[in-house]
Amino acid sequence: MTMFVDGSSKKDPDGRRAAAYAVVTLQKVLEAQPLPLGTTSQKAELTALTRALHLAKNKRANIYTDSKYAFLIAHSHAAIWKERGFLTTKGSPICNASHITKLLEAIPLPKEVAILHCRGHQAARDKIAQGNNLADQVARQTALQREVAPLLVLETSFIPKYTKAETRALLAQEGTQTHPSGWITLHEKLVLPEQQAITIIKQIHDALHIGPRALLNFLSPLFSPLHLRQAIQTVHRSCLTCATISPQGGLRPPPRNPPAERTSARSRLADNPAGSCSPQHHLASSHPVPTPVIGLG
Repeated sequence: MTMFVDGSSKKDPDGRRAAAYAVVTLQKVLEAQPLPLGTTSQKAELTALTRALHLAKNKRANIYTDSKYAFLIAHSHAAIWKERGFLTTKGSPICNASHITKLLEAIPLPKEVAILHCRGHQAARDKIAQGNNLADQVARQTALQREVAPLLVLETSFIPKYTKAETRALLAQEGTQTHPSGWITLHEKLVLPEQQAITIIKQIHDALHIGPRALLNFLSPLFSPLHLRQAIQTVHRSCLTCATISPQGGLRPPPRNPPAERTSARSRLADNPAGSCSPQHHLASSHPVPTPVIGLG
């Protein structure tokens, strides 16, 4: 299968940054979802590519993106940063670490995949330009919707459940909305169901393993303050990984290997930019020429 992905992040008529992603083929839209307000273009692009890899699970696929950022992340950058513990040379966490982690986890899912870069917003009528333009249009249109997208750090089968008393109390407040996905938002932020708050925050925490302050800063644009701070503190105190590896809960680089092993690791990384992916998961590079794993048909 051949897919085209795009992420959009633009200011809406109210001045808020509306975002969405789209995964399409030449024939149809496979998936398109709005993302939380304030989502950056880079995060939207990474989300689009990650979702395409999930949709291509156990299949042979070409995935085209016009995002040079997502393309390079999928090649060598993500694997290198993973070895460094997702830290910059100054020791601070890199941008979009959680999204990059999800992308790395998704790369081995297809049976065989080529991630290819294409130029965006082209007037040409070839199939690649058509597919890319369709993904761009769908992502832009979807960004204007108001439905809350499912959080990618949560299990796809997760359904929020509010008690009747919670629902009544929330609906009595101005700025409350209900959504088909089951979520309730207050002033456009997700409200944690009281009985599921620990479960939700634990799933998010286990994907990141960062300290309570960093996690609160990360989740505050998405979640209402109701139950949030207390749930974060409870989950952090009970996390054995954070207590053992990093008392402060911050991101830390993994132990360094002996020099000989570091050299061989770099060699393997150069041969296979996807890191742990098998040879069948070759990621088409920009040099000399990207090679699709299947024809466009």
